[in-house]
Amino acid sequence: MLSIRVRIDLQRFVGGFGSVALAGLLLSGCATVPQEQLQEAAVAQMTLPVMRDTAKKALDAGNFIEAAHWYELATQRSDDEVLAREATLADYEHVQLQAAVHSAQRWLVINPTSQEAHEIAALAAMRLYQIDTASEHLDALLSSAYITPASGFLELLSKIQVADASAALATMEKLADKYSQVAEAHYVVAKLAAQCSNQSLMLREAQRAHELSPYWSPAGMTLARAQLAGEQTDQALATAQGVIANDSTVATRFDYAELLLEAGHGDEAVQLLKELEKNADAATAILLLAQVDLQTGQFQSAFDRYSHLMNSGTHVSEAIFGMAQISERTGSIDNARQLYSRVQEGEYALPAQIRLAQLIAQQDGIEPALASLKQYGDGNPEKFLDMVRAQAELLIASGDTKNAMELYDQSIANFPDEASLKLARAFLLVKLNKIESAVKAMRELVIVRPADPITLNALGYTLVDRTSAVREGLGYIQRALEYSPDSGAVLDSMGWAEYKMGRAASALDYLQRAVKRIIDADLDFHLGEVLWSLKRYDDALQAWQVGLTHAPQNQQLLQRVKSAEKQLKIPKKITAPTSVN
Repeated sequence: MLSIRVRIDLQRFVGGFGSVALAGLLLSGCATVPQEQLQEAAVAQMTLPVMRDTAKKALDAGNFIEAAHWYELATQRSDDEVLAREATLADYEHVQLQAAVHSAQRWLVINPTSQEAHEIAALAAMRLYQIDTASEHLDALLSSAYITPASGFLELLSKIQVADASAALATMEKLADKYSQVAEAHYVVAKLAAQCSNQSLMLREAQRAHELSPYWSPAGMTLARAQLAGEQTDQALATAQGVIANDSTVATRFDYAELLLEAGHGDEAVQLLKELEKNADAATAILLLAQVDLQTGQFQSAFDRYSHLMNSGTHVSEAIFGMAQISERTGSIDNARQLYSRVQEGEYALPAQIRLAQLIAQQDGIEPALASLKQYGDGNPEKFLDMVRAQAELLIASGDTKNAMELYDQSIANFPDEASLKLARAFLLVKLNKIESAVKAMRELVIVRPADPITLNALGYTLVDRTSAVREGLGYIQRALEYSPDSGAVLDSMGWAEYKMGRAASALDYLQRAVKRIIDADLDFHLGEVLWSLKRYDDALQAWQVGLTHAPQNQQLLQRVKSAEKQLKIPKKITAPTSVN
């Protein structure tokens, strides 16, 4: 039986049939043929061009699920590689990820050597958390599509950045096990481990890459970064200096300057960057110096450097974004809005458009802000879902949770394979105190993403914070910690779970580690509660006050500070609030 989820409007397809044949089908169906069989018979007589045209029309109308099914039907009937490629690209670009994997596999039946088909299948599979499928396709590429597996790993690193970081890490770990003597394999795993807040894995893989290729600068500098992340500052700088001794190119010295900044050696870093600024290939050094100027409040110097970059045509988006930040911090909001609106591409495009919408909402109201986000998403399909999430967050911030939920529901109906939308919707359910529904949605995600630390942490924290199933929640958080042991968010959840389990000293250790990694008002609240339970009242009050510098309107923190200040006015009669267990 034909497996499609969309009902067929027979009248749309008259052009694809002979009129006599169509009339016969319709007449026979009126009396004795069930509607589903009639639809199947109609599809069976459709020509391939009509199916393809129907898929394209569905795309144009925004009916992406329907388009994916028509492409699937068309590719099943045809050995045309052009059609298979068209279907695969359409499915992937419109986030029909299951369909993209199937279309790519059909493409590979037609042309088993297609590099592009393997790439898309792997990327779609990673976003679906289908690690084995992704690994198989990437392994096929590594063994045949590149000059060497080493060059393949480096090229793949840039391509898998669009996938889920934890899924990409799990996939590349499998491949690195197979290619254990390839330095680039371990280097890629180390870079992904850094994105997943797994410092021990980053350090181990960076060390292996450096051992296999001791004079390869990227491996050495990654090892230095791993050592720095593990608070081995002196060793990190020594490793980096060893790299510089063998490779004093501008790019490597720039990496060293970045490392110096991260290590807190700002003066030394600035001195090196100013030396690099005089070099003919100095654009990256100028950009970093401008960012340092911006962070330290030297706005005119930062503005001059950003202007230089714009005039030279290098790092233009970054420069415009930096100038927008300067305008905002100096009170020129209209100018900031105009500058943010010009950042249309590159890694700064998304934060620029979101900040633009926030400023519009503050000055002109929510509707024009939403329209700004929608317009950008419509014009940049690869950012469409980011703009959907941004619109929903703007609605939530304005108190319009009803329309935010409707936007999530509509988007999930159109993009059922996109896990981030489902998780964002679950968070909104928590905010609306619909805990049972939120937990159910998170459990469904954990089933298909069993090693995803973000999903595991979300479910675990919700169970700990909003239900009586604290021990079960702790189990999920512990699993998240296995995959992302240095994540500030997971450490915060772990600390809160330990506190709920009555282990305040252990909780404090986790929360203090989290504070070093992230800035978050909820974390500050948790830290204060734990300190208060340990009778460190002044420290608790300070933690909550710090939280208010991060979120001045946070009602939970405001009430807690008010309560604490009231009690601390009475020496020797301080008792913990009844809300602290």
